[in-house]
Amino acid sequence: MTDEAALLAIVRGAFAAAGALGAGARDLGDDVGVLEPPAPGTTRVVTADSMHEGRHFSGQEPAPSVGHRAVLRNLSDLAAAGARPVGMIWTLGVDPDVHGDFLRGFCAGAARLCAATGLLLLGGDITRSARFLCSVTAFGDSPRLPGRGGARPGDNVCVFGTVGQGAAGRRQLGQGGQGPLVEGYLWPRPRLDEGAHIAPRATACLDVSDGLALDLHRLCRRSAVGAVLTDLDAARAPGATVDDALYGGDDYALLFTWPGPPPPGAHAIGHIEAGSGVFVEGPRGRWRVPARGHDPFSRRSTKPC
Repeated sequence: MTDEAALLAIVRGAFAAAGALGAGARDLGDDVGVLEPPAPGTTRVVTADSMHEGRHFSGQEPAPSVGHRAVLRNLSDLAAAGARPVGMIWTLGVDPDVHGDFLRGFCAGAARLCAATGLLLLGGDITRSARFLCSVTAFGDSPRLPGRGGARPGDNVCVFGTVGQGAAGRRQLGQGGQGPLVEGYLWPRPRLDEGAHIAPRATACLDVSDGLALDLHRLCRRSAVGAVLTDLDAARAPGATVDDALYGGDDYALLFTWPGPPPPGAHAIGHIEAGSGVFVEGPRGRWRVPARGHDPFSRRSTKPC
C-alpha cells in the first residue's frame, strides 16, 4: 500500500528534477501555494481542464504522453489568450495499488512540458480514485486577450498548425499504427509563441481542441457573424480526411480571425461574413457545416474517449 506522502514524493521528485517546481509551491509541503502578482501592463488569465481515464485516454497511450497532454490542454488555452504561462495547480485522483507506475510516467511527461514552457507547479491536491484523473488549473499573463467576440465581416479565418492530425493519429494508434500522425496525437505542442505574436491584432482567437467545425461555430456565435471555408486543405494535415479536419478534435491548433493577409506561418482557410452559420464553398457550390465535434454531453461526440 502506498500512502499519500509516497505519492506526493513521486510528484515532487518529477517536477523538481525537471526544474518545474515553483518556489511558490513551498516544496508541496503546505496547503497553499504562492502566486506572485501579474506583471505591469498585463492581465492574469486562468483556465482549467481535466483528463479522465476512459474518457480522454484509453490505455493505449504511454503515461508520459497522457501527462504531456493534461498540461498541453491548458497551455493551448493560454496560447489562445496570448498569455505567458506562469503557474498551475492540479488535483490528481489515483488508486495507489493500480496507478503507481503510471503516475511516475505521467508526472515525468507533465514536468517536461512544464519545464519547456515555464509553467511551474504551485501545488494542488491528491485523492483516491478508482480511475486515474487529473484536473489542471493554469495561470498566465496576457497583454491583450483577443477573446472570441471580435470577429468582423471581411476578416480572414486563419489557423496556426494543422487540423485533422489528432483524429487521424488517434485512429491509427487504435489500429496499432505508428508514424507522424500518431506522434502528433501523442505529443502535440502548445502554440504559445504564435499566440503571443497574434494577440495584439487578432480580432478573435481560440484553440481547436473539440474540432474545427464546432470551435468555429462557437467563435461565430460569440461574434454574431458567419464564416465561409474556402481552402480547408491549406490547413488539413497530410493523411487526414476532411471529416478528421472538420470534426475530429485534439489538434490544439490556433483558430483566429485576422484583418488582412495572414501572418507568416499561418494558413488562411476562409473568411468572415455577415449573417450566421459556417459553410464550405468550392467548385460544386456551398454547403452548411454542422456544429459537430467533441461535446462530452452529446451522444454524437466524435471522440471515442
